[in-house]
Amino acid sequence: MIVPNSGGHFNAVALGRVCSGSRDTVITITDATGRILNAKFTTKEGTVEPPKPPDPNDLVVTPPDARIACVAGAVVVFTISGGTSPLTVATDHPYVGPPVIPPALPSNGTTVLNDSAIRLNQPYPSGEVIHLAIADAKSKTISATITCQ
Repeated sequence: MIVPNSGGHFNAVALGRVCSGSRDTVITITDATGRILNAKFTTKEGTVEPPKPPDPNDLVVTPPDARIACVAGAVVVFTISGGTSPLTVATDHPYVGPPVIPPALPSNGTTVLNDSAIRLNQPYPSGEVIHLAIADAKSKTISATITCQ
């Protein structure tokens, strides 16, 4: 470890599960004047279990609450992972129009694009909340929201 400025500092952090029990590591430090010294860095096993990764079969949506200015044409992209394809995404503010193919730019409600993006077809006032329901092929569900600011 080289500390290039007089009076400089650094942090030593043990990442992940690198040891069980206690372990000492010697760190060689060279300061700004070229002086070399050794320091001992001791890690100790903690008492808190590291978080477990989510089950790959569980649906996860990011962000769970998107906060945006809800202007006509705004698009919110959600990352949906896990579950079993295909996914179905719906909102409580759907496009209302002819039962045939909607126009290229609908003028009301929301449109689901590519099972992960929601286009707002009209402006919504600040405080309006648009709810999304996401389901996979095995009927696992998760929800998300778009909150207008």
